[in-house]
Amino acid sequence: MSKTCQFYKENCKPCKKEIDEHLEFCTWHDSSIKLDLDFTELEQELEFAESFILTGINFSYKKIENANLKSSELIQADLSYLSFINVNLKESIWKECCLLQTKIESSDFFKARFLNTNIEYCDFKFSNLKKTSFRDCIIMYSSFDSSVLSKSLFQSTHFKNVDFSGAIFLCDESYIDNLFPVFENCHFENCLFANQELSFFNFENCEFSKTSFLDCQFQRTKFFESTFFQTEFAGAIHLDKAYFDECILDRFTLDSDEMRQVKKNINV
Repeated sequence: MSKTCQFYKENCKPCKKEIDEHLEFCTWHDSSIKLDLDFTELEQELEFAESFILTGINFSYKKIENANLKSSELIQADLSYLSFINVNLKESIWKECCLLQTKIESSDFFKARFLNTNIEYCDFKFSNLKKTSFRDCIIMYSSFDSSVLSKSLFQSTHFKNVDFSGAIFLCDESYIDNLFPVFENCHFENCLFANQELSFFNFENCEFSKTSFLDCQFQRTKFFESTFFQTEFAGAIHLDKAYFDECILDRFTLDSDEMRQVKKNINV
């Protein structure tokens, strides 16, 4: 005798897969199962894979295209050299995963959460990361080319050698004490920071080119050995309390007499 999977998650479709009578969940919704499965076994399910729980999967060197992984949980998953193209990853959770040379293009990460995940040599291109949060992550030698990072949170996350060219940042949420991000050797070109809470952020040896900071907060923000070229600060809050140590300012634009006075006090 069989019954259907008992998995339930708010705002998600119920699972109607038939299972054995002695089970509670199907393979894809049982968080206790380590999925040592062949990729082909999952591939046929990807179009309707909403709210899947994928623990311990290894899908290196695979390609996932036009799939629906909304509200899914990827736990201790190895997704190295994997390609995501046009994938729905809204509200997904990535915990203790490994993304190495992963290619992500035109995919939707709205409200996704990355927890204690390593991201190295990865490309996020033309993707929506609005309201995405990164917590205790290490992101190195990667790019967020023309991606939307509005209202995203970077908590206790270290970015190193990351290219944010064309990215849009907008977030007015305050950060919890001691959960501030560090940006090291990062490149910001044609970027927009609008209404962004940047207090206590650290930028070390970063490059800002043709970038605008509009109505951002800078209380105890630290810029060390960074370069600013054609950078605009308009409506800045507490810019006089930010630290500019050994920075190079070229065509550094401030929008008021008070901010021009701040410029004179910057340690250049």
